Amino acid sequence: MKKRAKLSIIFTLVIAIPLILIAATHLMEDSMVGTLDSAQTFFEANNTNFKMESVVYEGDNIDYFVSGNMTAPSSLVLFVHGAPGSWEAFKSYLVDPVLRKESMLISLSRPGYGFNSSGKPIVSISQQADVVLSILQKYTIDKIILVGHSFGGPIAAKLAADHPDLIDGLLMIAPLIDPYNEPIKWYAHLCNIKWIDALLPSFIQVATAEKMAHPQELQLIEDDWQKIITPTIHYHGGTDALAPMEANIAFSKKHINPEFLFQFTDDEAGHLLVWDNEDQVKAFIMKLLNQNRSE
Repeated sequence: MKKRAKLSIIFTLVIAIPLILIAATHLMEDSMVGTLDSAQTFFEANNTNFKMESVVYEGDNIDYFVSGNMTAPSSLVLFVHGAPGSWEAFKSYLVDPVLRKESMLISLSRPGYGFNSSGKPIVSISQQADVVLSILQKYTIDKIILVGHSFGGPIAAKLAADHPDLIDGLLMIAPLIDPYNEPIKWYAHLCNIKWIDALLPSFIQVATAEKMAHPQELQLIEDDWQKIITPTIHYHGGTDALAPMEANIAFSKKHINPEFLFQFTDDEAGHLLVWDNEDQVKAFIMKLLNQNRSE
């Protein structure tokens, strides 16, 4: 009986749990990746004009959706999602009547994500920032605000550091920026096992590759944070288990010039501030839109 019980435990750990994980991620695939038809339905239901555009980076299509003032915008707000994710992480912001009144709004599906993607991961934060830059270079707009959630936070920050004359405001929401205090959950290690990874949908494969490389990638850009000279808001939740607040708040406080850094925390909030505290996030975006560099 003891032997049979041990075999049952081994089967559960080695076979059953991975198979359940694989099945669950495939069930999530349609909602995570989305389609152009579902995007069109969403924008039409919210009476919002939109365009889908793309850039090509290393042979991969990088899709992004544009809404808001697309004729004579006074500003541009570009949203960078986490891992996994897609442009849809910020879709509710793209139909917000206040945000789209004067600003052009852009949300992209980062390399490896999205319904036109090849699923090829790019783990380099510097390269991810270059992708965002290639989108911004298509437009001539005086004020540009970057908004990054989770993994999108350091990507937006890297771009702000490298191009201080281009970026006028930076909002990092629950960012994973401390390379020495990034928790890697058991399911990430499980997804990183070769035979399991091979059976997972591409958006999970991309997220796993990014997650496992992220601490080292953050170390590579550790000296760049001091180059940020644009108003920067770091917004974090106290119960965040994916990006621990204390370590990441301390990191930005240590590495970003205090003249430009504004930190806000919510002790009761977790990692999903983008959706759970949407009104507060929108208020921070408006704060940056209305703020001059000298303030």
